[in-house]
Amino acid sequence: MTGPGARVFLKGVRTRAEGRGLLAQIELRVRAGKPGLDDGDLQPETKTSVQNSMGPLMTIWLDSLSNRNARNDRKRAEAHLVPRWR
Repeated sequence: MTGPGARVFLKGVRTRAEGRGLLAQIELRVRAGKPGLDDGDLQPETKTSVQNSMGPLMTIWLDSLSNRNARNDRKRAEAHLVPRWR
């Protein structure tokens, strides 16, 4: 996923200080009306890594539901959330 709100990892940033310096450069570019980063500067988080972490967490969460509407909540999640993260 790319676009507004996408999580990205910056190539070459190894420390918090380097990250803050790069952030300052990005902010200057945005103020000048330019894109914060060129597409070549981005390394989007892989869908596979997110899926590998979300699937088991979602299962644990759904199994732990104990509220009055737990059955309905599980069905809704299985219909709408789980397919998105598979």
